[in-house]
Amino acid sequence: MGSNNQMEQLDHARARWLPPQAEEHIIAGRSWCEKLNQKFIALSALIPDLKKARKASVLEDAVKHVKDLQEKVKALEEQNMERTVESVVLIKKSHILVTDDGGSSSDENNLDES
Repeated sequence: MGSNNQMEQLDHARARWLPPQAEEHIIAGRSWCEKLNQKFIALSALIPDLKKARKASVLEDAVKHVKDLQEKVKALEEQNMERTVESVVLIKKSHILVTDDGGSSSDENNLDES
């Protein structure tokens, strides 16, 4: 179709032939489509290096981006777990005491509380 004027004329012609329920349905459908389009625009703004703005491409790239983020989260959690284990080892080593006679012994009470 062409301009907004032509669309308005077509809408008025349809309105004369359609029952009120159908007109409400059409308006609701248009509103739903507009909201969906806005959601796609918002989603595409969140995806880095988006190459194409087609809806299928936006969804495909969004899925890839979310999977990449999940992998990064998993790697960071594993890295954090390794650091936690290293910290526990350092804390336990710091509980080793040097006795007055020059020997070393461990403080068993502190190790059991950790």
